[in-house]
Amino acid sequence: MSRHALALTLALVACKPTVGRAPSLITEPEILAVRSLPAEAKPGDPVTYDLLVASPAGTVLTPLAAWDVCTQPKPPAESNSVAAGCVTAPVGDVQGATFSAPVPSNACMLFGPMVPKQDFRPRDPDSTGGYYLPVRAVINNLGTRVLTAFAMERITCSLPNAPPAVIQEYNTRYKANQNPKLVSLMVQTVDGTAVDLAGGSVTVSSGGLVTFNAVFTPESPEAYVVFDTEAQALVDRRESMSLAWFASAGEFDHDRTGRAEAEIETVLFDLDGTLVEPTIDFEAMNGAVRRLARAFGYSEGEILPLPALETIALVRSGLAERSAEHATAFEAAAQQALVDIEVEASRRARAYEGVVEMLQTLAEHGLRVGIVTRNCRLAVEEILKR
Repeated sequence: MSRHALALTLALVACKPTVGRAPSLITEPEILAVRSLPAEAKPGDPVTYDLLVASPAGTVLTPLAAWDVCTQPKPPAESNSVAAGCVTAPVGDVQGATFSAPVPSNACMLFGPMVPKQDFRPRDPDSTGGYYLPVRAVINNLGTRVLTAFAMERITCSLPNAPPAVIQEYNTRYKANQNPKLVSLMVQTVDGTAVDLAGGSVTVSSGGLVTFNAVFTPESPEAYVVFDTEAQALVDRRESMSLAWFASAGEFDHDRTGRAEAEIETVLFDLDGTLVEPTIDFEAMNGAVRRLARAFGYSEGEILPLPALETIALVRSGLAERSAEHATAFEAAAQQALVDIEVEASRRARAYEGVVEMLQTLAEHGLRVGIVTRNCRLAVEEILKR
């Protein structure tokens, strides 16, 4: 798997006084998240849920929660995400740090578009076309408060009120939602030292500014299709990414960071003439390939005045009619000659003014950088490492 990843960055000022309590400040035990595995399931499929619980002392490793699956649809008059009856229902009998249960077979009727006849209208999907099953976790043995949180398990339901051809295409293209995957959480201190928190803790001084960088796999913000009711057609979309930050002291510049659906994540550049001054001698390349062609039996008149790569392809094709072994040997020698010329030229390449600072700024903002070039990898790496 590629390690290029989405990066979400923020800064934390240690022990900076605040007015009121910031949502990110952990002063007593809190349920920060309830995770479902998988993130989306069909009615009848099994799902496992677990908890992330934090206290001022750190992560609570084995939180004991009471679990139950909500089976009450939210009435249209209620504005909350979950029906009030699910919030106030008696605590469930199943207890543990994790919980497993199948999605109810009638979940798409209770919370999706397939409503019973006596209901006035189907449930509305969210902006991504999704419907959700609430699963409640209640903890009453940490501190003085009863902690309540919900997992919202996405349910795979049929696409309603769409033309048959659109439904068929939707069923073919639809992919179930996946949980995002965190690759690393880096912290950069005032002196510029970057440390992966997976390897241990970092000590910072009071009032110091530190920057956190959360890196996710490139597959985490998923592409998906949604039905546009006005256009009566499928629309390609891409997930936004949102990350909530919590700490037992200090203050974040932003309690939530992330990327909007249409926000730029990667910037692509050409190399020669864009980032660095061109230094490759193309005439030398052409000459090297022509000399090799003559060495393999081509006369000067047989070699057309083409660029090096096109000449290699033409000569290789001609040699293959005589000897596959000679054709392969010529191509290997010609490609190596081009690599040697490019690598030598790369040692003279210099970045244009401001390029280094620009790339540093992009990195600081969590943006990936890609280079699109016909230059060989060895030459590009030689330039980049300087």
